[in-house]
Amino acid sequence: MQLHDVSVVAARSEAVGLFVENGRTELRIPHGMATDIAPRDAFRLLYLAFAAFKNVQSSRSSTHHQDGVEADTLGRALASGPASFVDAYSIDSLFNRSNPLRLLSLRPQMAERQDGNLQHADRHLHHALFNDEDAPFFPKLPTRRSVCERGTADIVGLYFFLADDFYRNLLQIDPGMMWGRFAPDGMQRATDFRHRHLRQGDSLYEGDPLAQELLQRRLQQLLRTCYRQATLRSSEFLTLYAALERYLHPALAGSVQQGQIWGMRDFWPVWESMCLHEAMQQASETGGTSIVSCDSTHLPPHTMAIEHRETWNQQQQSVFANNGIRRRPDLLLQRDSQLVVVDFKYYPTAPTWHQRSPLAEEHKAKQLKEKERKDLDNIELYGLLLHRHLAVRDPVLPSISLEFWLPGGKAERIDIRSLPAWNPPLAVTTLPSLDVIRRYGERYAFAVRTGNIRRAAYAA
Repeated sequence: MQLHDVSVVAARSEAVGLFVENGRTELRIPHGMATDIAPRDAFRLLYLAFAAFKNVQSSRSSTHHQDGVEADTLGRALASGPASFVDAYSIDSLFNRSNPLRLLSLRPQMAERQDGNLQHADRHLHHALFNDEDAPFFPKLPTRRSVCERGTADIVGLYFFLADDFYRNLLQIDPGMMWGRFAPDGMQRATDFRHRHLRQGDSLYEGDPLAQELLQRRLQQLLRTCYRQATLRSSEFLTLYAALERYLHPALAGSVQQGQIWGMRDFWPVWESMCLHEAMQQASETGGTSIVSCDSTHLPPHTMAIEHRETWNQQQQSVFANNGIRRRPDLLLQRDSQLVVVDFKYYPTAPTWHQRSPLAEEHKAKQLKEKERKDLDNIELYGLLLHRHLAVRDPVLPSISLEFWLPGGKAERIDIRSLPAWNPPLAVTTLPSLDVIRRYGERYAFAVRTGNIRRAAYAA
């Protein structure tokens, strides 16, 4: 996969990632990100964010398919399936879900083969066990053993070279974060492969675009050679070969599947998880700000989440579960003496929430207005439920406010003014998408994989 000929465009829907349209490859970025960002930088941010989101899911079996949990099948099949994550290039399966121990087990090894000739069995009687009738039993056949090579030629070295190039030159991280204690073995295989087949400094993501193109063709040729020279092709070998073939031949994925070839079809759950991270950062860094309750469906493993998750769930149940319906507002904050009900929305721009009644426009516009009115009805209901809960408990009620959190190019707060006025007051807060995505991905992308999720949560 090469990124120098990829164009960065704004997403026209909730789908975010790489798309193939009429032979052109586009990287569609989330709402609020500027399109003048370099393709490498945009891809790195999105990759880390997607890896972080999928890794922080507490239970893949209990999450809805729109939460971004992908089916464990070939990447090309994901486009027509119910999964929200698409990986036709095998980027995720190669570099995020790979098992270095199983990959290293594919190294060429010597396997024993015995022909069963007992011509010289008498020479091994001292190894035999005898029964009551003096019949010898041998623990292994006393024959001369021939050996055959059981392995995969250079496919393991090819994989570790590609992975090292992907981690260092594209993601700009240490491969040891992914390989753990197997990092020395992986680096040795990558270095040996480079020494025997390539030149120093060859990379699919660094240097001249023409050199990258020539390197990709060379690696395609080496992959075919690995397949022809492999004596015994196990299921692990064939799986790795298929993934590397899709990664090194992106045109194959594009010819089979037009449209989205990598990324998330529904970015809104990722945005909600990012907003929760920002809220917990504010609560931990800002005096007087605390989280009262939140929807923990996409809750990242922040220090506060590990300590207070059960308390937040109980608070949400006691305040907002009424009349046979368990309502789940995204966030309830306390800022000094004020309680703030927050609803996360993934919209390209803030809708016209100051106009509550729909206009007589075309059908598409009416649908949009209906969604906007539903957003207003929901957040108004959250405020009323909170007010009722507080009125039962305290004679002096704290002030309540309502907020929508949307992606944007910069941090901004807009008060919604309408007649009659909102009570509690309503505001729209935009969060800078670029900074939010960067902080979220770099903190959580590899915490679960390395088994240090609790340590990573306390590290920041």
